Amino acid sequence: MKRRIAVALFAGTMLLLLTVPQAKADDPIQVADCEEHTTCWTSGTPTAWSDSLSLADLTAVGLTTEGNAVSLQALQDWGFTIRLGETKLTLFDGTSTTTQTLGEFNGSGSYADSYDAYWEIDTVGRFLGDGDAISGTISGTFGNSSVSNSSGVCVALGNGDATGTCAEGVPEPNSFALMGIGLGSMLLALAFGKRKQLTRSL
Repeated sequence: MKRRIAVALFAGTMLLLLTVPQAKADDPIQVADCEEHTTCWTSGTPTAWSDSLSLADLTAVGLTTEGNAVSLQALQDWGFTIRLGETKLTLFDGTSTTTQTLGEFNGSGSYADSYDAYWEIDTVGRFLGDGDAISGTISGTFGNSSVSNSSGVCVALGNGDATGTCAEGVPEPNSFALMGIGLGSMLLALAFGKRKQLTRSL
C-alpha cells in the first residue's frame, strides 16, 4: 500500500512539474510596466522606473555574450501613445561598471478603439552584451521631453517574443486542468491510504 501511495504521489508531482509553464532560453524578461490610470499614465512629470538584473537574467537574454545585440521592446496595451525617456543599462563585471544609453522613444499611437492584446509592439533599441558581466541594472522613465506621461506599456528586454512575458506568465487553460488532475491524484492517494489504515485499526 505504501508503495502505491508513493507511486501516486510521484506521478502527481511529475505531472504538476510538467504542466507549469517553463521559461525558454530566449524568452525576454519584463523590466517595467506602466498600467493605465496610474501615475505613469497621468503624471505631469516623467515617472522613473528601474530593475535589477542578476547573472541568470543577463545570461537568459544574451547579455553575457560579448557584443551580442539584445533588444529593448515596448508593448502597448492601452491608449494613447508610448512615451519613454532615455533608457540606461549598466553592467557590472565585478570591479567596474559600463553604461549604455538608448535615446528617448515615441510610439506611433496606432491604437484601436476596440481592445486588443497589444496595439503596438516596438523595438526601442539594442544593447550590446559584455562577456564579463555578472549583474546589472536597467532604468528609464515613462514620459519624456515630448510628453510627460505614457500609454499603458510593458517594457521587456530580450530578442524573443515578449507577448507571453508581458502577460505575466499566466498558465494556459489546459495547464490549469492538468494541474488539477495532478493535485487530485495526490489527494486521492492520501485519502485512500488513511482509509486503509482506519480499516485495519478497526
